[in-house]
Amino acid sequence: MNIEKLIIGSILAEPESTGLACELVTPEMFSGEEKKIFTKINELNEKGMSPDIFIILNSLKGEIEAPYLMEIASLCASATRLQEYCLVLKQEHLGKILNTYFLQGAAMCEDKHDVQRIMEFAQSGMEVAFNIASDANDGFLHISELTEKAIQKAEDRALNFKEGKPVGVTSGIRPLDRLLNGGFKPSNLIVLAARPAMGKTALMLHIAKCAAASGVPVCIYSLEMSAISLTDRMLLSIGNLDIDAYKSGEFTQWAELTQSQAILNKLPIYIDANAKVSFSYIHNHSRIMRQKGKCGLIMIDYLQLSDMSSNDKNRNREQEVAQASRKGKLIAKELDLPVIILSQLSRATETRADKRPQLSDLRESGAIEQDADIVAFLYRAAYYNIPDITLYDGTMVSSSGTGEVIIAKNRDGATGDVAFRHNESMTQIFNF
Repeated sequence: MNIEKLIIGSILAEPESTGLACELVTPEMFSGEEKKIFTKINELNEKGMSPDIFIILNSLKGEIEAPYLMEIASLCASATRLQEYCLVLKQEHLGKILNTYFLQGAAMCEDKHDVQRIMEFAQSGMEVAFNIASDANDGFLHISELTEKAIQKAEDRALNFKEGKPVGVTSGIRPLDRLLNGGFKPSNLIVLAARPAMGKTALMLHIAKCAAASGVPVCIYSLEMSAISLTDRMLLSIGNLDIDAYKSGEFTQWAELTQSQAILNKLPIYIDANAKVSFSYIHNHSRIMRQKGKCGLIMIDYLQLSDMSSNDKNRNREQEVAQASRKGKLIAKELDLPVIILSQLSRATETRADKRPQLSDLRESGAIEQDADIVAFLYRAAYYNIPDITLYDGTMVSSSGTGEVIIAKNRDGATGDVAFRHNESMTQIFNF
């Protein structure tokens, strides 16, 4: 029996079941005459109209014969198995999509297309398949279900607090964790932005080490630096080793380096330093790592270097950045973990006397500010030869070896500035 006809027959038997069907399947999953009929049913549902058989026939006059539709309507006496039919069709459609992508991918391999292009094609196919297969959209929930979930989360936080467990993923800077009410929360998109040479990557690696040391597996996508370069910086930071000697070959602290290696080897940190990475690639690979229990925090260094190419030739750079930041938020929400994206700031900061960044400096797109749950700026006054900085309590301190994390946006809490200390090479960061 044709499953598409059974779905339409069930809907015509019980028109009030239309909403359920339109939630589970789409017109693209149908073919031939049934596609025309279900498309019309879907249109009527969106307008809040019941899919009356005579309205459908009148709308599709000349395209669908009355006896044909009447025959479909007679197939089902009720909609009791409608959900089952829809899930079968969805599964069949998913199989067809995967088969098409596999065949086209194989053809691209035979035609010796660029490997990177083949990988991107495969990733886009898997993303489409995952989106179809996903049952994440629960639709409307009654407020009683939501209050129960909210109170359960509050109880979990209280228990974690009592047991000394962090509410979120630690930043490794205690005052910052307090300002964020326990660190970086699941489903949050955090944008860490600064001008070049401010130390974005150094702060990212500090957060990564501290999060991993607390038991949170970290996935780093490094689009700027190689995996070895990032590893070097973490090794040096753990042992506070001489970076200049390490780079020049005059290094002698081998025992300390071995100790740093032993510590770093135990941390659940995973680095992907593929230079040409799109957010679709990050989405798919992070999903796989999450399923393996190897991803509790995602870090991307940095937004403007991600591959934003698409088939839409009319898209400008601002739209591309907006699309990338939106995907970052979707990844955080779907995988239910924090995503930290590093971003460049525009040169507008250089025109101010104190060089302090603000939200309008986010480079190329206001959508970054819109999508982010937290926008943090990294600022070091000493870099601009500004001798002193004023802390949140009014105390003035030397800017030498002092940095600030400026929380300019915090969707679920307070904003403010947090100072920290760092060594000269900025391989180590300390609480102020």
